[in-house]
Amino acid sequence: MKLKRIRDNICVALAAVCVVSGIVMAVRDKMQLDITEPSEAVSIESENTAPVYDGKAQVIRVVDGDTYLLDIDGEEKKVRLIGVDTPESVAPDSYYKDNTSEGTEVSAIVKNKISVGDTLYYEYDTEKTDKYGRILAYLYFEDGKMVEEWLLENGYANTATYPPNVRYSERFTALAHEAAENGIGLWNGTFTD
Repeated sequence: MKLKRIRDNICVALAAVCVVSGIVMAVRDKMQLDITEPSEAVSIESENTAPVYDGKAQVIRVVDGDTYLLDIDGEEKKVRLIGVDTPESVAPDSYYKDNTSEGTEVSAIVKNKISVGDTLYYEYDTEKTDKYGRILAYLYFEDGKMVEEWLLENGYANTATYPPNVRYSERFTALAHEAAENGIGLWNGTFTD
């Protein structure tokens, strides 16, 4: 009698373990997480949290699709977006890339979206400036939408990853891939940059 009760308790315990394992696996599959690799879970979770802005700026001028002149704390600063590259439209003759009609088009679209006097929020990554002395930052519209994501989603930019500034590189790559797959913006067959 005692052995039967022990055997029944073991069966109940095993059944409970199976049920819990099944629930954990279903949740993991639904969330598309591998719970054996906590670094992935942290990465995905951090992408879904609101950014912590390093500051607020006013637009003085849109230079081109990925470079902006901003008023930061009363000083005029040239800011280069991190993680994206738009076709050239204002490159000097000595630059290694040529200006393109696509670059002029993207620049006009960005200037239509981002106006002089608009407020943008910025977030730094590891390196705050590039070799040209420009500030490197992720920029955000007042509604919290990241400028880089807007450019990539609409096919106005390609990714440009330069370590150590890689905080959103996986997300940017996914957005660029989706735009390319769907033939959006410059990915409709004209983007060669």
